[in-house]
Amino acid sequence: MLAAEIVAKRQLVEWADGAIIESVTIVELGTLTVDSIRQIIRAKVPPYKVIQKRYDSDTGIGYVTLELLIEPKP
Repeated sequence: MLAAEIVAKRQLVEWADGAIIESVTIVELGTLTVDSIRQIIRAKVPPYKVIQKRYDSDTGIGYVTLELLIEPKP
């Protein structure tokens, strides 16, 4: 369930603040030697509330639903 909550937080940050995608492709002598893509997220998790946590014991998958809390500006 902890992993499911971390994934939910990551997805919340991606949605709220965006994400950076980096890719590197290296070709040596006409042959692909390295091809990697990674996603980098550097953001503070915005205020949220856990709405639901559910664990499916048949599949071993946890599900977490978060709600983004919008704070009014002063």
